[in-house]
Amino acid sequence: MKADKNIADYIIYKDNQVIAFNKPAGIAVQSAKKDEKSLHQLAEIYCKHPLGVVHRLDQPSSGIVLFAKTKKALVSLNQQLQERKVSKTYKAIIGGEMSSPSGELIHYIKRNGKMRRAEVSDVEKEGFKKAVLQYEITGK
Repeated sequence: MKADKNIADYIIYKDNQVIAFNKPAGIAVQSAKKDEKSLHQLAEIYCKHPLGVVHRLDQPSSGIVLFAKTKKALVSLNQQLQERKVSKTYKAIIGGEMSSPSGELIHYIKRNGKMRRAEVSDVEKEGFKKAVLQYEITGK
């Protein structure tokens, strides 16, 4: 987190069930290095109780991260995400030109928790999870 800001400055929504933060680029949502606090740790310090991690963003990315304040909220949100009842929208700045102004990219991902990395494939493989990205160019 930036030295001139407090964790409370990053809160964009909170109620009895959830709290949402505007995560800056460069901070990990979870499992930060021992000498750095993660957003999850800072959020728990702020809330003064354990929080459930609903989803994550990569450390270099910025964006909204939602935490559950109760076990019931965490179960409900995880179920909604698994059943694809919640849609997530990402905005990215890219270099170069896209071949089409809109489209769909399909890949298959297998996470390696030990190495904290993911393997990506263009073809379906056993143990890999399908990842679908629909994109639209909105401006230049």
